[in-house]
Amino acid sequence: MKYFTIELLDELQYPNSPSYPDAEKKWNENIKLYQKEYEKSKKLLDESFNNFIKQHSLHDAHIINLDFHQKKDCLDLSITLRCRSFTGMIVHHDVSFFNLTNTGALGDYIYDEVLVSKGKLVHNILTSNYNEYAICCKQIYWNDL
Repeated sequence: MKYFTIELLDELQYPNSPSYPDAEKKWNENIKLYQKEYEKSKKLLDESFNNFIKQHSLHDAHIINLDFHQKKDCLDLSITLRCRSFTGMIVHHDVSFFNLTNTGALGDYIYDEVLVSKGKLVHNILTSNYNEYAICCKQIYWNDL
């Protein structure tokens, strides 16, 4: 995670802490910085994902499953999510890198970032149990289930 880090999130858990005002200020600054960067990423994202994100928040969605699919010439990763208002899959097409830290239970979706690096999409996801997913791929789709 570049903008919505575990460390910053931790500082925001304690409103009476002396560091809280600085953390809140940093969080709000990071929201603005990320929104600018997301505008660049958005142009490369599949329309299905962009449309879904315009209408829904992934925050607090339960991660049900991670599933890798070997295609003829590439590897896809699907993350199945369920929330009160939707059930569906984020499909990462042609994955070139995947990393998961803190390999506990899958958890609930808290925050994500979609960035561009060297012409590829980098999708970072932070979960409620502090799992961090880093996925580098050529495209990200949304499929309703």
